[in-house]
Amino acid sequence: MSFIASGALWLLYAVLCDGDCVSVCPSRLLFSLPCPGCGTTRAALLLVAGKVRAGVVMNPNALLLMLFSLAYMMMLVADKAKGTPLGVTFDKTMSRARIVLIPLLVLLEAVVWIKNILM
Repeated sequence: MSFIASGALWLLYAVLCDGDCVSVCPSRLLFSLPCPGCGTTRAALLLVAGKVRAGVVMNPNALLLMLFSLAYMMMLVADKAKGTPLGVTFDKTMSRARIVLIPLLVLLEAVVWIKNILM
């Protein structure tokens, strides 16, 4: 849950500083090279602004991040409404979906990295 919250806070910070933020990309800070995941924050900002196509083209990870965050928050609300410990619904869902999701996410991430490296 803290991972989701920190991501949301970073996105809010990025929106408020209007592109004048200090980079937190380890690859850019250490090697002065963009990492294969570069553009995720900018793509998320485009998605928040309603520019879905531009955001997905910039980095499809942002769409996955937004969808995952939304699904995770909905599962936390469901847990709270049912009175179960937070995260139980997510854990059950992921234990069943892990077999299909992990290979798909690895494949998608490989495609995104290749695209970002070539660009």
